Amino acid sequence: MAVRWYRIKKSGYLFKQGKTDYYRAHVFRPDTVSMEDVVESTQWGSSLSKGDIYGLCVNLARQIKNHILAGDNVYIPGLGIFSTQLRAKAVKSFDDLDASTIQGVKINFLQDKQDKLAVKGVDLEEVDFNKIKHV
Repeated sequence: MAVRWYRIKKSGYLFKQGKTDYYRAHVFRPDTVSMEDVVESTQWGSSLSKGDIYGLCVNLARQIKNHILAGDNVYIPGLGIFSTQLRAKAVKSFDDLDASTIQGVKINFLQDKQDKLAVKGVDLEEVDFNKIKHV
């Protein structure tokens, strides 16, 4: 299994060079894996039924969401930490900061440190983005 990637040309300010064209690597994501796909692949080699696994996944997602919205960090070994962050306008004084300056709540994910070590040796496969049919 390899992480597939492609090159993309961008234009903007890069380091101290001023405005210039530059290239970045982007992950190629041709598909979104559905809950049904996850359930099917999880059931292989398991004694649980697809319904049991589906119910567990739905309940796990609900519990993670409830804890995150309560302000808790949620750590799942082998996966990582889910947490929240506020998007808010900057204000000049302490007294100007109130709930109306908060523009949204963002859910963050930080990969488990043990998995970061495993990812260092991952295979990479470049994809010629120009030869792929765009959906």
